[in-house]
Amino acid sequence: MREVSFEQLAEGMQGTLVRGSGIVTRLHTDTRTIRGGDCFVALKGENFDGHHYVLGSAEGGAVAAVVSKIPEGDFPESFGFILVDDPLKALQRYAQFYRQSLKVRVVGITGSSGKTSTKEFIKSVLSQKFKTVATVGNLNNHIGVPLTLLSLEAETEWAVVEMGMNHPGEIEPLAVMSQPEFGVITRIGQAHLENFKNIQGIAQEKSELLRFLKPTGKAFIPSEDSFCSYLSGRTVASIIYVGESSSSGWKASEIRVTAQGIDFQLEHNGARIPVQLSLWNRVMIQNALLAAAVGWEAGLTMEQIVSGLQKVELPGQRMKVFRNTGGIWINDAYNANPESMAAAVDTLMEIPFEGVRVAVLGSMGELGVQAELLHREVGSYAARRGVSQVVAVGPMAESIAEGVRHVTESNTKVVTAIDAEESIQILESSNEKRAVLVKGSRFMKLETVVEHFTGQGGGH
Repeated sequence: MREVSFEQLAEGMQGTLVRGSGIVTRLHTDTRTIRGGDCFVALKGENFDGHHYVLGSAEGGAVAAVVSKIPEGDFPESFGFILVDDPLKALQRYAQFYRQSLKVRVVGITGSSGKTSTKEFIKSVLSQKFKTVATVGNLNNHIGVPLTLLSLEAETEWAVVEMGMNHPGEIEPLAVMSQPEFGVITRIGQAHLENFKNIQGIAQEKSELLRFLKPTGKAFIPSEDSFCSYLSGRTVASIIYVGESSSSGWKASEIRVTAQGIDFQLEHNGARIPVQLSLWNRVMIQNALLAAAVGWEAGLTMEQIVSGLQKVELPGQRMKVFRNTGGIWINDAYNANPESMAAAVDTLMEIPFEGVRVAVLGSMGELGVQAELLHREVGSYAARRGVSQVVAVGPMAESIAEGVRHVTESNTKVVTAIDAEESIQILESSNEKRAVLVKGSRFMKLETVVEHFTGQGGGH
């Protein structure tokens, strides 16, 4: 973020400078990591009120605060107060104002799963030619997106902005704020069903990103997605399809899963070039195709695109494979929905390995009234794929187990566990060599299982 005066910040936020004068170098929302020159934004939520921490921010080096009420305390004379109607809305307004002042080109990404992986692929590809900034971690919501935009510098050429949601109406303000030139949909799936009537509602919400693209923009859509036609009809931008259908401009052929990862031929406009990913999940191929298409439309060569794809490093707990004397451990414990569960099971069954294959499957969150059914389907899928044993974990463990038992022609064994600790005890009861997948929603904290057996479950 460029330095800005208190007066300019208040104007951009549509607020009032009550007191103080000086320069702000960063807007920040967490007093635990406050630093000199920061302006603290006093956000308020259901269980917290940032106004209680304004004085602490000043003691930590902040030079000003954005507030909806002036807090009590002995503040430095120069400390600034910008009074606004709502600190969160003020943060968003200034992020939009700031973004408009830059020449940066923006790629917006949303989808039910694969957002962060696709973001990392696109960032890696674009970085082969351009100064590129991307969303850090999973700061992809109504607070994270403005902070991402405010992290941009005047020399930034491309920004890759991940946009998440779990309620209706959340994508539109993120799209308006970011003003993306490119819009990427990873896939439409059964995530956050608890807050939507059905999957159609999820598709509609995700498609808001495409709806806000200009006619000069580009929309990138997986051709195999069941909502492909619907998504295509929601934008006036040019559409680039990736996948196996005849309409796709970007395809992968000669796919091989090896001990080193996934190999395939990247195809576009009659050209074919080999790609080697140090990843084992086939879903990553689609993410790579989306990134390749974005890179091409941004002006990269095929060679630059492949270089970027092969250099990608995904954040921890996303399909990280660890090997030890006990076999293979696959840590995909970052999060889960029905589609990503099935994809992870596919990876477990495809990764080269001689021996028993075990799936530790944790409960999935935010599935609403369909939770029991969807967990049973996950268990049934694991059994049909031939998993040797399923360890079902958490509040929906019995539903997963029921799904396994329902596949009568399967030899899959199943056992339930209350939590990660009990699943560790179950796994310790056997010393046979095995490939073990660990997958579940974030609240299950199943990464501790991998950490217990390998000592390195949480990192890269």
